[in-house]
Amino acid sequence: INRLDGNIEEALRNIAVFAKSRSAFFVDTDEEFNFVFSFDSEKLITGNGRKQLMSQLLNCAAKSKSSSQKTVDVITVKCNSLLKKQNCEFYDFLAVHKISSVVFAAVIDKRNRISILGVVNPKKIASVKAMLYDVSVCFSIAIYNKKQLRKTERAAITDSLTGLLNRVAYNRELKRLDKEKPKNFACVYVDVDELHLRNNQYGHTFGNEMLIYIANTLKEVFYGYPVYRMGGDEFLIFVEYYDERTVSRLINIVFERLEPMNYHVSVGMSYKEQNFNTEETVLEAEKKMYDAKAKYYQTKAENDAVTESQKYKTVKSGNAGIDAMLDVMKN
Repeated sequence: INRLDGNIEEALRNIAVFAKSRSAFFVDTDEEFNFVFSFDSEKLITGNGRKQLMSQLLNCAAKSKSSSQKTVDVITVKCNSLLKKQNCEFYDFLAVHKISSVVFAAVIDKRNRISILGVVNPKKIASVKAMLYDVSVCFSIAIYNKKQLRKTERAAITDSLTGLLNRVAYNRELKRLDKEKPKNFACVYVDVDELHLRNNQYGHTFGNEMLIYIANTLKEVFYGYPVYRMGGDEFLIFVEYYDERTVSRLINIVFERLEPMNYHVSVGMSYKEQNFNTEETVLEAEKKMYDAKAKYYQTKAENDAVTESQKYKTVKSGNAGIDAMLDVMKN
């Protein structure tokens, strides 16, 4: 039990050994942590069956809480005629999975969140109940500490505006990639066009909405691969094990998704089949992005010049028409 903060599975194994039970488990209401240790993998309940079991046990804990003010309640569920009468569905579930009894401790915190620690088919129910009562709070505290540590770690590597990974995570990934050097690797460098112009015209709230929309689009299109906000209006994606044509197709999908919102991004892509230096690959993609950005603004300037020229011709022809009309009226 002293090793709870180091290895949850090992702690559950120790509990199962002490109880001489088929398995031991821990679950909480937010389902962020859901651990099960079993001596018999063939009898291990998985998938929807596990969700159903945990849901029933949490319901039992909630009912016990409603009639008790204790922080810890130790509950025994037996697959017998009484359970069949009270909860036929749960009785059938236990019978199908050959579970004769479940003993668990329910811990209720100040926010009414429930966590349960228990065993399946224990041989020594009385001593098991005492043990669960003694260790369940410590177990829940250990899990809570793990959650807080996980939140802190997430915050350290997450961009607060977009929810993407940040440069801290990017630097970690560089080390992994240089070590593993996966085959068929692509770096996609993305820069948002006209963000500063839109900020000046409509305000920074509009600009933030634009960044969030583009970030979500990149996450959806490149689902399963890390997307980083490199700072400001720049994003980067590492893609592994896709061929170059597929990566190019995904980039085109990004353009298509942004078009209805009248958003545009400049993109540079560097592709390596094997044996690459990650930072050099990133720099190559970044250079291609800047080339694409320069081309975008050059094309935009030319289009704007044509538009202004057309406006001038319209005004000039309009003035000529007015002069002719005045001549007629004068005569």
